Amino acid sequence: MDILAEDLARNESSDIQVQNPEYERVLKKGYKYRMKPKRTLPELKHLLQIGGIGCFPRGDLVAISGKEKCGKTTDCRIMISALLKGEYMGVKALERNVRVLWIDTEQANLSSRAVCRGIELMTGFELPDDRVFYFAFREYPDQDELTLLMCALFDRFAPDIAIIDGIRDLIPDFNDVVESSKIVHLCMDLASGVNAEKAREDGLNVRPPCCVCCILHQNKPKDDNNMRGHLGTELSNKAGEVWEATQDDDHVFYFKQIRSRSRPVDNSLTYKVNTQNYFDDTTGKFEEIGVPEFFDTNVDPTFNTKFGLYPFNTETTEMMFFTALKDKEIWEFNDLKRRFLSYWGVEIPVFNKLRKLIENDFYQFTDSNNKSKWKYIGPTF
Repeated sequence: MDILAEDLARNESSDIQVQNPEYERVLKKGYKYRMKPKRTLPELKHLLQIGGIGCFPRGDLVAISGKEKCGKTTDCRIMISALLKGEYMGVKALERNVRVLWIDTEQANLSSRAVCRGIELMTGFELPDDRVFYFAFREYPDQDELTLLMCALFDRFAPDIAIIDGIRDLIPDFNDVVESSKIVHLCMDLASGVNAEKAREDGLNVRPPCCVCCILHQNKPKDDNNMRGHLGTELSNKAGEVWEATQDDDHVFYFKQIRSRSRPVDNSLTYKVNTQNYFDDTTGKFEEIGVPEFFDTNVDPTFNTKFGLYPFNTETTEMMFFTALKDKEIWEFNDLKRRFLSYWGVEIPVFNKLRKLIENDFYQFTDSNNKSKWKYIGPTF
């Protein structure tokens, strides 16, 4: 006996009767959504953890707000890098082998490519084609069908997390009450996933609940941190988590959770952005890409290796290079880098920072074949 029939059976002796056929139809449909204290539901699953607290939940919306050029896209790069690598800048992945869908409606193609290249520099490996699906739609010719295209991408790729970098571009007017409500509810529906029953009814593929992250700018006035228009109001009301990206006058970036329906994340991400060289082997040229690096004025920066946690200081760095390179006296730079990364298991930005920290401990010269060579002349412990 279903829950509606049970309720009707309990009220047989009362005067309550369902006589209107339309009422009966919607009651049968609506009773599937009745909530009771002992109703069995799947547990809330977070994809990431910051400061020991779970965040970015499956099956829900996450709103990411901030002024222009305050790090919103970079914050998403950090989250995705952590999911792909397992951990990045203190952000830990709670699931592995996730599938990422990134829909970018704002940036030019060169900037979008730089986002992809930045993630490669941050993770230390090429983006897996079967797990990361990045689409740059600023130049898409039919803007009116972007929403339909977004739904098709969710159905095709079944992401575990989706970044919508520019939800504002999916509707004509972010102050339109009806359109704003529609797009937010659509994102909520996409986050819920598709079970077997819904797949059969709607002709869709089965896919799991996912985390849908919607990026929306804040209002232009400096003292107004609300997200733009009625779309911002609707998104803030419906999102399970709201995060804010800010930048101070010293170009320090902060990413902080400002509202949450579950246990709040107290730790904010604090970082600066430095440039790293990305080598494009198709052109033989380097491109400078912005890469976030841990920054906190209250603690000494540290980094993880496969052997444990180490501080960024000269003594530790000299020991690490000596230990990794002691088997050979002279190195080509790429061989030196590969050896160090393999031995200590650190990421490329960490290697570059450590190398610069003890730059004078290396003797660089050119051999008879005009190849650059490196010799470590630091302490021999």
